[in-house]
Amino acid sequence: MLAVALAPGSTFAQTTAGPGPFFEARDAWIASAYVGAAALAFPFDEAIAVEIQASPLRATSSLRRTSRAFDLLGVPGTVILGPGLYGAGRLLDRPEMADVGLHVTEAFLVAEILTGVLKYTAGRSRPRRDVHAPFDFRLFRGFEGSDYKAFPSGHTSGAFAVAATLAHEMERLWGGSPWLYGVVTYGPAALVGFSRMFDNAHWTSDVVFGAAIGAFSGWKVVKYNHENPDNRVNRWFLAGSITPGSPGTFRLAVLPVAFR
Repeated sequence: MLAVALAPGSTFAQTTAGPGPFFEARDAWIASAYVGAAALAFPFDEAIAVEIQASPLRATSSLRRTSRAFDLLGVPGTVILGPGLYGAGRLLDRPEMADVGLHVTEAFLVAEILTGVLKYTAGRSRPRRDVHAPFDFRLFRGFEGSDYKAFPSGHTSGAFAVAATLAHEMERLWGGSPWLYGVVTYGPAALVGFSRMFDNAHWTSDVVFGAAIGAFSGWKVVKYNHENPDNRVNRWFLAGSITPGSPGTFRLAVLPVAFR
């Protein structure tokens, strides 16, 4: 038996029906729109890759360092950011920070799982192997090594998942101009993607598909969590901890977190 104790001032929402499913039928249409838009990049893969590999700018040390910096922003930067925000929010008793950090982490994981499945399944060769073979796919060849895990870009999907989550959460918390939050968050994410192309690790369509996966993941995680604030992940990671109560019961000590 669970007895739920709400702290004073808490607005934790409880529903008898419980949270709905994470993925809904209509999400398939939204995801299809993302995929359809991303597919437009395929015809340009070879021309862009050839141009990048032939560009004298690749020999510029300052650009190589910049590219490396944004590569690191993608990984490990996006891996650290969500748990870091969540941990800081809990330690500093900043519920909204913990909320954002948890949702950033969730979006990142959703994006990386989807990306990983595609990487291992599609088995696409990277442009550094053969710049003239953009359609070199082979089913499940991704298990043979990194050179065959080009599609889609994991750095980019993670960066856009973080960017989308932060943009939507900032708009929710602070209001104001969504485009401004988009510039602040999606700008660096786009540069992460470009750094992967600059390093000849990915084709243009790899980056665009990664961006689509990440943006969809971030949007979906924020939407789901704030439409279903009493879902299990929120209850366990944001609402508090299970502590011993009276014999035969447990008491859920809920922090004063205002879920919206």
